Amino acid sequence: MERKNGNLHDQARTKVRSAILAGKLNRKPCQKCGATDVQAHHVDYNKPLDVTWLCLVHHKEADIEQKLIHKVPFDFG
Repeated sequence: MERKNGNLHDQARTKVRSAILAGKLNRKPCQKCGATDVQAHHVDYNKPLDVTWLCLVHHKEADIEQKLIHKVPFDFG
């Protein structure tokens, strides 16, 4: 099953990676628990550099919460 807005998702990830490498965006500790192994969480893929830094556990929780709010079908594959 293809991810809804998959292309925007991929573009946002690429822009975040590029901004980090260029020194324009810095990783910060997880906003929930303070962990330093973090991922960029996007609420809106149309704003690729507007991210919340979350550890893997809290990133998954945020994604589930976002899908429940927007009633997006789950894709566990």
